Amino acid sequence: MKGLLLTPFLIISVLHVCSCIPDVQVENDCSVAPRPGGGSVEVKFPFRLNDQPASCGFQGFELYNHGDSTMLKLPFDQPLAVDYISYSTQMLYVSDPDGCLFRRLLYLNLSASPFTLGDDEIGYYYNPINCSSEEWPYDFTQVSCLSDLPGHYYFADSSFPTQSLSSCETLTKDQFQLSDDRQRLFLAWDEPDCRYCNGDCRLNRKSNKTQCVPYQTYYDDPYIYDKGSHARDVTIGLCAAGSVAIATITILLVYRSISKMKKKKQNLAVELFLKEYKSMKPTRYSYPELKKMTDDFKTILGQGGYGSVFQGKLHNGVPVAVKVLDNPTVSGDEFTNEIAAIGTNTAADEGENAAQIYFPEWIYNQLKQGEELRLVTGSVEDAEIAKKLTMVALWCVQWRPVDRPSMKVAVQMLEGSLEMLPLPPNPFAPHVGKK
Repeated sequence: MKGLLLTPFLIISVLHVCSCIPDVQVENDCSVAPRPGGGSVEVKFPFRLNDQPASCGFQGFELYNHGDSTMLKLPFDQPLAVDYISYSTQMLYVSDPDGCLFRRLLYLNLSASPFTLGDDEIGYYYNPINCSSEEWPYDFTQVSCLSDLPGHYYFADSSFPTQSLSSCETLTKDQFQLSDDRQRLFLAWDEPDCRYCNGDCRLNRKSNKTQCVPYQTYYDDPYIYDKGSHARDVTIGLCAAGSVAIATITILLVYRSISKMKKKKQNLAVELFLKEYKSMKPTRYSYPELKKMTDDFKTILGQGGYGSVFQGKLHNGVPVAVKVLDNPTVSGDEFTNEIAAIGTNTAADEGENAAQIYFPEWIYNQLKQGEELRLVTGSVEDAEIAKKLTMVALWCVQWRPVDRPSMKVAVQMLEGSLEMLPLPPNPFAPHVGKK
C-alpha cells in the first residue's frame, strides 16, 4: 500500500522534469545539411523543408528540394524557385523554374499565403505590358519567352507613362519589384516578425509565438552555444528513464498487491475449511514441527496428488504420513478439496511451506506396496481381517460415487476371501476432469 502511495509522487516528479524541456525549438533540432551541388539558400525559421518537423517552421513557409533548386509551395499557384532569402529584411527572391517570369506574373495568386509583393522603397518596380507594334523606349525591357504569342511584350518601368503610347496596354494592376535582369521577383512577409531580434527567431511551442534566440558570435564558445540543445537532450533522457522507472515500479507494486490478495484468499479458504470440519478436530502444526516429525523429511513413502508423502511420527509415537504440497500454483480451493477428499486427520500450514498429515493415505500406500499395516498385534487371522476391513473401507470412500460398492457388494467383499479382494484405486488423489 505504501508503494502504491509513492507512485503518484514519482509520476509528478517525472512530469516536473519533463516540463523543464526547453520550449523554444533550438537550431540544432532543425539544421539543414548542405545539398551536393545545391544552391546557397539558407533554410531556417520561419521556413522549413517538407521533411523537417512542423515545429521547425511556421505555417505557409514550407519549402522542398527539386533537383538543385529549392522550391516554394503556394496555395493557389504553381511553385516558384527560391534563389535567396533575406531574414533581416524578411524578403525572398523567387524565379520561374521554366525561365519565363513574365508569364507567371500575369496569373500570380498570393492569396491564402503569408507573402505579399515586395514594397522596398529603394527597389525598382515594373509593369508587364503588351504592345501591338514594336516599341523601343529606354525604360522598356523586351520579353523573349512569349514570342509564340501575338504582340510585343515588355517590362516597363513603373515611372514610365504607358498611357502615352496608344498601341500599348498594361496587363496587370499590380507593379512588381524585380531584379536588375528582370528574372527574379521580390516577395515579403510580415508575420512572424523576427526583425526585432538581434539574432535568430524560433517558435515557442507553448505560446505558439516567436521568440529570439541569440546568434553564435566569433567569440562564443561553441559548447556554450550548444548548451541549450545538450540540456534538452539530457532532460529528454531523464524523462524517458523516469517514465520507464515509473512503469516498472507500478507493475511490481500491482503484482505484489495481487499476490498478497491471492495469498489472503488462499488462507481464507483454508480457515473456512478448518472451521467447516471442526468436528473432525483437525490439528495445526508448524513447518519446523513437521520437519521434526519426519526427521527432516528423510523417508519418502510415495507420490500423491500435488506433492510427496513422507514417513513421520507424532510426539506420542503414533506413525503418520506427512504430505508436502510442492506445487506453488495450487489454489486455496484445490488445497481444501484435496484435504476433504482424503479425509485429513491433521493439517498444517505455514507460509508457502504447507503440509498435511494423511493417515488414511499412508495406509493405502502401505497396502499398495505390500507392506504390513501393523494395525493389530494379535494373530495372523486378526491381521487379515483388519486388512480386509481396511480395503473394503477404501472402496467405500472412493472419490467418485460410481466407484463405491453398494451395501450388498460391500457385504460380499467382507464375506469373501482376502486374496479375491482387488486393491481399490487411490481415493486420495483428486480426479481432475472426471465427472
